[in-house]
Order: sequence, then C-alpha cells, then structure tokens
Amino acid sequence: MYQSAGGRPRLSVIIPAFNEEATIAASVEELATHLHTLDPQAEIIVVDDGSSDDTAGQVIELTTRYPQLSCLRLPVNSGKGAAVRHGVLTARGQFIVFIDADLPFDLDVIEGILRQLIDGSDVVTGDRTLPLSRNLVHISPVRLLFGKTLAVLLNLVVFRGPLFPDTQCGVKGFRSPVALELFLGLETKGFGFDIEILVRAIDRGFRITRMPVVFRQNGPSHVRLLRDSVSIFRSILQLNRRRKDLKPPSTSQVVKSVSSPK
Repeated sequence: MYQSAGGRPRLSVIIPAFNEEATIAASVEELATHLHTLDPQAEIIVVDDGSSDDTAGQVIELTTRYPQLSCLRLPVNSGKGAAVRHGVLTARGQFIVFIDADLPFDLDVIEGILRQLIDGSDVVTGDRTLPLSRNLVHISPVRLLFGKTLAVLLNLVVFRGPLFPDTQCGVKGFRSPVALELFLGLETKGFGFDIEILVRAIDRGFRITRMPVVFRQNGPSHVRLLRDSVSIFRSILQLNRRRKDLKPPSTSQVVKSVSSPK
C-alpha cells in the first residue's frame, strides 16, 4: 500500500470524460474501490469536457460517498488534451495518472506505473505492443492498420527513431513537477495531445518508461478514425516543423521498457 503523507495525496488519477453518463458512475466506483487498497487518500478527478448529457451530475452525486472524488467542468467541448491538462493543473498528488473514462485497461497498471515513478521514471506510458501486454478484445483490421501507420509516421517524422509504437495508449503517469512542466505549455487540445506530451518529455531529457497493459476495453471508443486521424496527422506536421533543428534523442538514455512483471 502506498500511503499519502503530510495532507497531500500521494496519487491523483484523472479521468477525462465526454458524454459518459451511461458508464461514468460504474467507472468511478470501480476505480475508487481499486484505489482504496492502493492508497485510501488517492484523489480522483473527473474532468467533464463540455458534455451534453448528465456526466457531471452522475459524478457529483458520487462525491458524497467518495470524499476524494471531484468533478471539474469545461464549459464547452474542448478536446481530450484540454480536459487532461485541466485535471493535471488542478491535481494535488505527488504522482499523476490519467486513464480513459471507460477504464479500458486492467487497473493493476496504476500500481505498476506508480512503482516505476517511485523508482525514478519521470513519465510512464502504457504500451499495448510490449511482449507482456495482453489484448482481451477484438480490434478491427482497420484500427490495427491505423495504429501501425501512425506509429511508423511518428517514429520516422517526429521521434526520429523506433521509440513509441503506441503513443495513443489511454493510460499514462507522471511525477507531479514533470506533469506540470509538460502540460502547462500544451498546445494540442484533441486526441493528438499524447504525441506532443511525449515529444516535450524527450526534448527535456525526462526518463520515460513504456509499461505493459492488459487491454480489456469496456465501452465503445470515442476515436473517430477519419476525423481524428486528420487532427493527429496535422499535429505530427506541426511537431515536426517545431523540432526540425533539434538533435535526435538517445533511445538508450531516454526511453526504457518494462520487461518483467515486477
């Protein structure tokens, strides 16, 4: 168990949510139950990204049962990146994790991320392509092709090396000072924000760890391949222009992968 100290939570978990009224209560309850065994004082921050349904109402109703739960509301739908950024800038934990609203990964990954951060990593990113990762759901061939194409483009154009086969994995963790530095200047508001965060982390020399996950997606994906791929590829071009004069990072110094369960 990882105990909080000095009145400050050891851990903050951020859930960006958009029109999740059908599932958000179940997600919050599952996460709160899981975190109680890990750190009873861990805070949960749900960021309602301008939902048109009762997502916020469902969360607010649960705050009486879970005092460590809070709900932040963006006035208009601003994008996943904007929602996570808002949560990060509000979080009080020494370590900060964000995870998608449908909790698509086995929640044991949170303890694994926390362990890596305590052991010295600055950023930990889930990676569904690692040998120890497991996939419990069917993924359509179109989405698989999209993911592989995106990875090839990113590693050739932006990262300039085979660093991240799975930038879009929806669970990542940070030491709090690192998260603040990375998210304060975040420009990408939509689904491509993960790419910018990893680029900013590499450019600053932060230690990044790729973490295996068990992918068990509970609900339908909010990613729309045509619309969001255009947004992501636009982000790739913008990031490449920004980094064109920078020296390629050293893979051995910046990025490592978790190769054993412990």
